[in-house]
Amino acid sequence: MDSLHLTIALAPLATYLAVLGCIQLTHRPLVTTGGRDHAALGLAIGGFIAVGPMELFMPQAAAAHFGWFVWILLVSLYAVSLSLLVLLAGPRIVIYNISSDELQPILLKILPEFDHESNQVGESFVLPNAGMQFSIEEYPVMRHLQIASTGSAQNMAGWRALELELAEKLADLPVAPNPYGVSMLLFAVVMFALVGYFLATDQEAVAQSLRHMLRF
Repeated sequence: MDSLHLTIALAPLATYLAVLGCIQLTHRPLVTTGGRDHAALGLAIGGFIAVGPMELFMPQAAAAHFGWFVWILLVSLYAVSLSLLVLLAGPRIVIYNISSDELQPILLKILPEFDHESNQVGESFVLPNAGMQFSIEEYPVMRHLQIASTGSAQNMAGWRALELELAEKLADLPVAPNPYGVSMLLFAVVMFALVGYFLATDQEAVAQSLRHMLRF
């Protein structure tokens, strides 16, 4: 793999790790949706997709006819596929910088506001009147968890309201930073350093590879 392809592969992933590392080192939880989490991961590996499957299975007839424009078509196809994956996935709420023990008391306080008949069985919760069923999936090493839907019939408006309520309640909750965030930042710095080195020391080869890749 030449310098250009390594740059394209590593730059998005390094950016993702840098952002994730900064999030892990903050003193507050971060609440987001599963869709945004999937989309961010899809963008992070987008560089590997571009220099891997996209280039490997490049339709040569289309490339010869459309030139560089074929890359716009391929990137658009990837974006549509990623969007479809996000839309087909069940509703989820992802919370960084929090443990299940810290979340559950707050969650148990909030749920009766959504459904007075809400009940808990282990790590699973059922809100029959609100049309919501979910379980808590914890990842202790990364110190984040997911509130993942269980069952096909889900009230999307209820999920949106729960996300906003959790974001409001957790905004002032102090938490300890996750030390693994330092590792993510170090990996990101190493990747950025490699990208900078490749671009600075192999400029002519990078330019030539780019012209060949874009069919100029």
